Amino acid sequence: GGDGILDSRRGEWRGGRPYGTAGGDAVELGSAGGAPPPSHHETRSIGGGDGGGVIRLIADEVVIAGRVSADGDPGGAATYDAAGGGSGGGIVVRADRLDVSGTISAMGGRGGEAYDVAGSGGGGRVKIAYRHGVLDPAHVRVGPGKGPCPGDKVSPWACGGTLDVVRAPVPAYVPLALRGACIVDARRAIALVMDVSSSMTLPTRTGRPAIAAAAEAAGTFLARMGAAERVAVVSFAGDAAVLQVLTEDHAAARAALGRLATGNGSRIDRGLEAGRVALSAAWPTERRVMVVVTDGAASSDLGTVRATAAAARAEGVTLYTVGIGAEVNQPLLIELAGEASRHFLAPDAEDLAALYAAIAGREAGCRLP
Repeated sequence: GGDGILDSRRGEWRGGRPYGTAGGDAVELGSAGGAPPPSHHETRSIGGGDGGGVIRLIADEVVIAGRVSADGDPGGAATYDAAGGGSGGGIVVRADRLDVSGTISAMGGRGGEAYDVAGSGGGGRVKIAYRHGVLDPAHVRVGPGKGPCPGDKVSPWACGGTLDVVRAPVPAYVPLALRGACIVDARRAIALVMDVSSSMTLPTRTGRPAIAAAAEAAGTFLARMGAAERVAVVSFAGDAAVLQVLTEDHAAARAALGRLATGNGSRIDRGLEAGRVALSAAWPTERRVMVVVTDGAASSDLGTVRATAAAARAEGVTLYTVGIGAEVNQPLLIELAGEASRHFLAPDAEDLAALYAAIAGREAGCRLP
């Protein structure tokens, strides 16, 4: 609310225009009520009511059990003439927790009452923001004082103030159970290229053949793949064989792992080429990945091995190499992968499952235990 002074009508006693804003944190002092001009009817000056003040309550917890008031004062009155009431002031309350059992008030002052009734002071502005607690709007008063309101010639603008309440959202904490799996942003076509040279018949630290441990570990990798992702299974020794073309049937791929059979030689170049050919059937929307597992040195020209791996990478294939034991040529396997972070070393075939999990996590963009 306002008064005649703000409207450049100092000699009038009408209520003034509203001012200030309903939103935000800014509040202003209430303005004084307008006073009537000097008159031969009265022997003394008559003053308008003072405007309400400004109150700011900002704390983690605010409890209001009594009355918080920024009311405007009533206008003065004599026998014939009366002055306007002061407008309500401004109140700001900011709290994490709010408890209001009392009253918050920024009422306008009533107009003075004489032969005529002077204009009311307009209501003030109350702005409340909190997160926890309950606020009943009935405990907040921002109305005008007693006297004419809009539509009346004495007080055409001064009437109710504003109440702005903001209830901040409360975070909801929901229990989350994580199951070693990740959400991938694109489907993958994966070729598992397995070394089945005769050395894979040697026992692991648990006593079973290394090829059995390797097949079991590859099965855990299949379990981490998305249901719609496709996989191919390739084996290599002196030559390479595609045991399973790209398929969404992971059970069929698992069965192919069960058909791994050892042979002589370790032609990594032929395994790489067979894996590249298997991945050539990938759809344009699939990301192509090749995982090569070997336990020994290549039995073919190293230049041919490097060239075959480079050709696959040039076609967009992401290549991982996994070496088993101390006999592998690690520098060569790092070179084939294209970068050291895509090469993994397993001291024993029994350690392959953990490395497959690391590759699956990296491919999905998250870490797995």
